[in-house]
Amino acid sequence: MNYLKKTAPVYLLHLLVVFLFFACKSDRAEQDLSKDTPSSEAREIMKECTGKNCKMYDDTRYIILSGESFFESGQLSVSLQKSPEHIILSFKIILDDTIQYPVVYNSRFKMEEEASVLRADLHVKTDKNTLYSDSRSININTKSVEFKFYIMPENFKSLPAGKHDIELTFNTEFISAFDVKSGIGPVQTSIKTTYNVNPVYKSVFYFESAKLNEKETYNKLNNGAFANDTKNGAPEIRMVVSFNNYPVFEKNSKNAYEIHAPEKVEVYHVDASGYFNIQFEDKDYFLNGNDYITDTTFSIKDLEGDTYKTFSFKCVDEIKIYCKNLGRVN
Repeated sequence: MNYLKKTAPVYLLHLLVVFLFFACKSDRAEQDLSKDTPSSEAREIMKECTGKNCKMYDDTRYIILSGESFFESGQLSVSLQKSPEHIILSFKIILDDTIQYPVVYNSRFKMEEEASVLRADLHVKTDKNTLYSDSRSININTKSVEFKFYIMPENFKSLPAGKHDIELTFNTEFISAFDVKSGIGPVQTSIKTTYNVNPVYKSVFYFESAKLNEKETYNKLNNGAFANDTKNGAPEIRMVVSFNNYPVFEKNSKNAYEIHAPEKVEVYHVDASGYFNIQFEDKDYFLNGNDYITDTTFSIKDLEGDTYKTFSFKCVDEIKIYCKNLGRVN
């Protein structure tokens, strides 16, 4: 009995130490697990995305439906970057050092020519809708080539908000400099992923005219060692309008301080807000870069109305613009 009294505190202390050890270990395991836990979007497709046909890039899983051998050989790699606003797709192709380009016959010029331009076609669809189709061409002068595609809110406007399975088909073909097809391409693949489509909104931007401040613009362009134009001090205006960092249209005016060229453009966005940036440059040619004059940014709310609003800012006496927010379209 005396022995139990003496040893009981030691035994209890031992149990407490063991309990704390495993509690801390479990807590650390949960913390470590949280670092590698995929997003809810990735978990959604994880149910069917297993085994060697399943790849993970940027916490985004996709299933290889066809063209698996191109991935296994390292000839093709695909990166998907998803955000609420867009999907950015990058296809990187490694070409064989000993590749022999096909020779095609150009019936227009009645001659044979080498097909050393690589064309890539991307088609994006659901089981019911074609969302996006586009092509890119690259002159091959390096061992590796990369094709990038941007799938924007306007491509998802036909889909209701929520998760959707999306199939992406990527095909390549060697063509000549005169677009003669060879029927031969280094890689082809088809992959499937999921994307959480957000509510898509539509707005219409209207532009009527702009007038630069002559003195401020002239001083801006002629404050260096060389005059902007020895014959005419007026700029060749290039006005670029971008929405959420993507150019939507531009206007040009030769040797003048004014642009009068009405324009309207539809834009799509994933929430009720969005931003237009308007930048003015003096357009140059050949090896000369364009000279920056000024720019400013407006929100959709700043521009909302039913008729033109007049604004002014640095180097711009007036610009007449407005925007109509037409609301949600999906």
